Amino acid sequence: MPSEVKSFVQICDLILNNKFSCVLCISPNNEPDRAMLDLLNAIETSYKNIQFSVLQVEDIYAKSAVKQFGIKQLPCMMFFTAKSLEPIKTVIGYSPSQVHSVLKEVNETEASELPNSKEMYTILCNFKKLMVFIKGIKEDPYCRFTKQLIALFDSIGVKDYGHYNIFENEQVRQGLKEFWDWPTYPQICINGQFVGGIDIINEMYSNGELIKELPSEVFQE
Repeated sequence: MPSEVKSFVQICDLILNNKFSCVLCISPNNEPDRAMLDLLNAIETSYKNIQFSVLQVEDIYAKSAVKQFGIKQLPCMMFFTAKSLEPIKTVIGYSPSQVHSVLKEVNETEASELPNSKEMYTILCNFKKLMVFIKGIKEDPYCRFTKQLIALFDSIGVKDYGHYNIFENEQVRQGLKEFWDWPTYPQICINGQFVGGIDIINEMYSNGELIKELPSEVFQE
């Protein structure tokens, strides 16, 4: 049976710790989704070099994850290498022939080495043009500083940004503090470069720098 992932952070863990991985996103109550899951169960043992997993899109964490990956239709099957959080292939809907075609292509792809810790942090920071490491998720923030950050983004019309819940991965939580030499959260990255925490962002907003620094993509759905 494929493993199960339940959040964006768990999907990231899957991708970065396997040379090849596949995530099937489904709504358990829909027939095409169940058929896609049956297909995955039937084929997974034939591809030992690919780590398969399933995300059941039911709760707020799963819904947040599919939104971050830009998924607008289920079922959706995403294929990854450990080099990037960007899928190398995506299959939308129930399409066995397309799945087999992609699996054949992935199976013939030369595997890359798994990233070390510094490479992993760099990959995470480059997931989106604007990437934030926070306590909780955008839809369910845990602390007042995270709430302030999300409220600020909402107030200036920021729509498309990545957010990583540091409570779900202690290695990343502690590692990023050393990587950026910054002891607190939230931590904000723009274009893959560390900018600072909530105080720095508030200051940039106050003096007009924030709007200038943010890429145009973050203001689009």
